[in-house]
Amino acid sequence: MTRNKKTTFGRKRQVRNLLFVLFLLMPLISIGVQNAHAISDELMAKKNLLAAKKYYQDEDFAKASVYFEKLTHGNAPVPDEFYFFYGKSLIKTKKFDEGLSKLQKYIEVTQEQGKYVMESLELMTEVEKPEGMVFVKGGCFQMGDTFGDGGEDEKPVHEVCVDDFSLDKYEVTQREFSQKMGNNPSEFKGCDNCPVEQVTCGSIPDIIASQWASDFPRRRNGSMQRGKGEEG
Repeated sequence: MTRNKKTTFGRKRQVRNLLFVLFLLMPLISIGVQNAHAISDELMAKKNLLAAKKYYQDEDFAKASVYFEKLTHGNAPVPDEFYFFYGKSLIKTKKFDEGLSKLQKYIEVTQEQGKYVMESLELMTEVEKPEGMVFVKGGCFQMGDTFGDGGEDEKPVHEVCVDDFSLDKYEVTQREFSQKMGNNPSEFKGCDNCPVEQVTCGSIPDIIASQWASDFPRRRNGSMQRGKGEEG
């Protein structure tokens, strides 16, 4: 074998060896590239999250929403509370449907055990409830003679649970009740802005049938203030 042939053969073998090494290294190179992208996505997510939190704390909810939105397009995982802060920011910028969706998502991912579940429910109710109403969180309590000195109609003590509900900020006045129901059952009349009283449980079906719930929440601030010369 001549010297030139030996040189050519050696070079071919080197090339084959190099290609073989590259073949073995390809999976490792691919993994390295993927890890680099993952690290890049994670760093970008942290950057956007920090910016979103800063604007949220400054109550610049519009800008906070922009950075929260960017987080939804990345591959990096987001903390559960992300959905709460994003939802609240959207609601503060009047994007109610999107905000409610994010708050509902937060409640679901935390299985109703998250730190901000109560505030999420309040926000959701605030958006959905009529004007002039306040949110009351539902729960369970023991109803009946819990002290042992009540009447027979207070026994046995039993658990009662109620759902979340909204309550009017102000009591119904005698004027409002009269306008809706056509009568005033109050014992202390002559005070239109005073609360109506002597309303019986038996009148509840008639009250519900009157559909006044859609009108009374539009209570005006100060509607319970007595006028001059009116007595409680």
